[in-house]
Amino acid sequence: MNGKERRKGSYLKFLFSYVIVFLLPVMVMLVYFYPAVSRNMNERAVIAGNHSLMLLKNSVDTQFRMISNYPSAILKDPDISPRMLHGGSPYDHYLLQMELKKIVGTNPFPEKVLLFNRNDGLFFGTDAIFSSWEMNNPGSTFYYDNWDKEAFMTYYLGLKQMDVRKAEPVFINQTLMNDMITVSLPVPVGNPRAELVLIVLIREKNLFSDMSSLQAEGDEGSFFAVLDEKNRPIAVSAHDRGLKNEDITELVETYGNEEADEKGKEDGPYLISSLDSNYYDMKYVIIQDKSKIQQGMNQVSRNTLFLFVALLAGGTVLIWGLAHISYKPFLLMKKKVSTREEQLKNYFFTQCLGGVFTEEEQVMENAEDCSVRLFSLNCCIVCQGTDREAQRQQVTSLLEKVNQRGKTEADNGEKEAEMFFCYRPEGLNKEYETLLVTFKNGKIQEQWMTAFREIYQAEKLPLYVGIGRSAALADIHTSYMLSVAAIEYARTRKRPAMVNYDSMEVKRVENLDEVFECGRHLEIAILRKSRTELLNCTGRMVKYLEGLREAEETYKVVYRNMYNLLSRELNARGEKKEYIYTIADKKKMDYAMMEQAFASLAAQLSQLWDKEEPKEGEDMDIQDVFRYMEENFGDYNLSLQSAAEKFGMTYSNMSHYFKNSTGVNFSTWLERLRVEKAKELLEHSEEPLEKTATAVGYSTANGFGRVFKKHCGMTPGEYRKNIRNRE
Repeated sequence: MNGKERRKGSYLKFLFSYVIVFLLPVMVMLVYFYPAVSRNMNERAVIAGNHSLMLLKNSVDTQFRMISNYPSAILKDPDISPRMLHGGSPYDHYLLQMELKKIVGTNPFPEKVLLFNRNDGLFFGTDAIFSSWEMNNPGSTFYYDNWDKEAFMTYYLGLKQMDVRKAEPVFINQTLMNDMITVSLPVPVGNPRAELVLIVLIREKNLFSDMSSLQAEGDEGSFFAVLDEKNRPIAVSAHDRGLKNEDITELVETYGNEEADEKGKEDGPYLISSLDSNYYDMKYVIIQDKSKIQQGMNQVSRNTLFLFVALLAGGTVLIWGLAHISYKPFLLMKKKVSTREEQLKNYFFTQCLGGVFTEEEQVMENAEDCSVRLFSLNCCIVCQGTDREAQRQQVTSLLEKVNQRGKTEADNGEKEAEMFFCYRPEGLNKEYETLLVTFKNGKIQEQWMTAFREIYQAEKLPLYVGIGRSAALADIHTSYMLSVAAIEYARTRKRPAMVNYDSMEVKRVENLDEVFECGRHLEIAILRKSRTELLNCTGRMVKYLEGLREAEETYKVVYRNMYNLLSRELNARGEKKEYIYTIADKKKMDYAMMEQAFASLAAQLSQLWDKEEPKEGEDMDIQDVFRYMEENFGDYNLSLQSAAEKFGMTYSNMSHYFKNSTGVNFSTWLERLRVEKAKELLEHSEEPLEKTATAVGYSTANGFGRVFKKHCGMTPGEYRKNIRNRE
């Protein structure tokens, strides 16, 4: 009896421990863990959505700002005369069309551009001229399907300010396009008696072209919309979500308004984030379906309930098996969110390595959004193993030992932690293992690189390694290209070796410094329209390409950039040349044919220049840029982009030209200029700080104050007070 009692007591204790061990954790999971994870998933979705929304805003705002500058460009164009607009000959009309093409340039964003003369009733396009009776008549070459002729003419005869019409069907050259957005601007903007009206048509899909790479596979639950001041959709990235324009407006006003009830936002079916445009009364919105986000979590919850019942009835083995099944959907959901974050991070690294960012501020801003920490010194390293399948593990092992030595040295004497970071972006070639190492100072860089070389040599790893030069944030892409050239040189060795670009023989054609310099001269020759310089630079570049044939990856990068440079100029003059985006890895390249095609583009461009009328003017000097900045420092819209447009250069070319001429970035020089002008105003006037900020080109006193304190170490108010005290 006593033995039976003891067995019963033991059984009860076991049962109690069973409940404690298995039941309580599941209860905690049901009551706390899963709701917390659900909230976290929503927060992550909002953060990722906001970043995508910021990229959309920057992209579209930049295009709208360029379009808003077209009227000013038309007014200031000395080659557009009144005779071209009033009763001019067909040749005058042809010249006007050519000027419009130059102003619009190679921007692929607009689909069609028209200049309407309200007095004469003529519509001047880049490819044709229409009278008022030809425009917007059914069956004509250009008309709106749902906008009658009378309303069309009344609208444009009375237009006073910039206006944007929502996407609608338009027939262009007898072809129906269902998604055309119309941007209309008086020339000049804001003048009620303006004689001219600029009409720009944009494809709806062009507004969202930069967002396609951020839409993850299966991410059908989210889409973007551009709204007007009344929250009515101007453009929508996807029309297959089952929502009408009225539905989108209602959703934004109900769940996307800052004054909306917080509980209503939380309980609503959508997560909605919005940003206001800087250049027009528009709003950018991302709408994410909560049901898609929560679908995985709901699956996890159902499996957990089943697990709860099985724990009571099935025993330890069955419980373990079902727990494994239960956690699988949750892990997949977590992996999906992590993958989205990694996609954004890899997208950022691809932009850095591809040379998209030309300013340090751009790099730092985007790095912060992607949770990437970068210092001022950066170096790219490219590795390739003799065994492709094992090379990733070999690089991982090498980095672990290098980082371990760095940690030991820090523990022994280094006071500051996190002195360097090593990232492994996918790079532009999947066959390589690409490393981006960022250092806080030169001492840390020297220690890390020394450890990297010593451990590589000691381990005798079967890896080819190419090391680029140390570079600033805006020149990371240069370091990457040099590291590719270095590994191409390393692969010419009989055995795996490590090659630093600076240690390569300078007489070898793989020395990309000479290639880059030739490329810059080629771009300058195009800007100057110098036929002699163009042909000379082309001949030199062909010789460089011939020498690069043994360095295939370097050849591809250089050839693609130079070929597209000439194609862009030819397309701007009405030629139809296709751009090269990728060069197949597996297909054997015909180098001679490729180089002949490149040279023929240059010859064709030279012939087109011979047919064009020469223009008066001198080559641009850096002093011209300084004068332009002195005259316009009070303009809020003054920027590197506006300066590039003013002097007929690309954004990237102007950035490099200014930095090479002054040693500092354009934005830094502009900040210093505005601060010096602000000092003069603070010393000699009693105007409020808001007016002082506006006078030197800042929209808010807070933004002006931050910049002033960064350069002077004190606020504008403190500076004025110190001046008064000295007096």
